[in-house]
Amino acid sequence: MNSITLKKVKDLVYFLIGIILILLIFQILHWIKNDSIVLPSFIDVMSSFFGLLSKGETYVYIGYTLLNLIIAITLGVLFGILLGVLGAKFEAARKIMKPIMSLLRMLPVIVLIIILMVTTSFRFAPAITGILIITPIVYEGVKEGIININRDYIDAYLMVSRFNFLVLIKVYIPLIASYIKQAFVTSLGMGIKVVITAEYVAGVAGTLGYSVYSAVQLMEFTDIYAYTLIMIFLVIIVEYIPFMIWGVIKYHLFEKTNEIKLEK
Repeated sequence: MNSITLKKVKDLVYFLIGIILILLIFQILHWIKNDSIVLPSFIDVMSSFFGLLSKGETYVYIGYTLLNLIIAITLGVLFGILLGVLGAKFEAARKIMKPIMSLLRMLPVIVLIIILMVTTSFRFAPAITGILIITPIVYEGVKEGIININRDYIDAYLMVSRFNFLVLIKVYIPLIASYIKQAFVTSLGMGIKVVITAEYVAGVAGTLGYSVYSAVQLMEFTDIYAYTLIMIFLVIIVEYIPFMIWGVIKYHLFEKTNEIKLEK
C-alpha cells in the first residue's frame, strides 16, 4: 500500500470516527433530555430517514432543491470568477465592487430573502438568494488568488502573449485553483443552507425547505432530523461530483498537455 492510499485510508477512518462521535453525542443528548418527541433516539431518526427515502415524493423534493442549489452554485461561481478577475486586474473595478460585495456579505440572509420575495417570484427567491450569497465568496477567493500569484509566472507568459481567455484558462486558473476550491467548498456549505432557508421562508412547495416547514407545523421532529440527514448527504454528493469532473478536466487540459510536450 503506497503512502497516498494509506493517507486516504487514514482520512476515511478519522472521518468515520467523527461520524461515530456525532451519533454518540446525539444519543447521549437523547438520554439526558429524555423526550422522544423533541429529541428522538438515533434509531427513531434512522427509521424515519429510510421511511422518507422509500417515498417517491421525497426525491421530487430533493430534485427541486438540488435544481435551486445547482443554479445558485453555477451562476454564483461564474459571476464570482468573472468579477474576481475584473477586480484583480482593474483597480477601478475593485473599488466599485467593494461596497457592493460588502453589502451582500453583511446583509442578513433573512432580510435578503424577504426583499427577493417582495421584488421577485417566490419560486425564484431561493436560487437568487443563493447566487447573491455565493458570488461575494467566490469573488473574494478569485481576486485574492490572482493578486497573490507569483509575478514571475505571469511575466513569463506576458512576454509571449497578452492577457486573453487562453491565458486565463491555462495560467491563471491552475495557479489559483486552491483559492477557487476553498471558495467553492465554502460556497457549497453556505449555498445549501441559504437555499433551504429561502425555501422554508418563502414556502416554495415541493422542496426540502417546505417539507421541513410542514414537519415543524405537524411537530414531526423525527422527520426534521431525517430531512437534515438527507441534506447532509445531498451536500456530500454535490461536493464530490464537481471535484471528480474538475479532476478529469484538469488532467485533459493541463497534465495531459504537459505529458505530450515531454514526450516530444
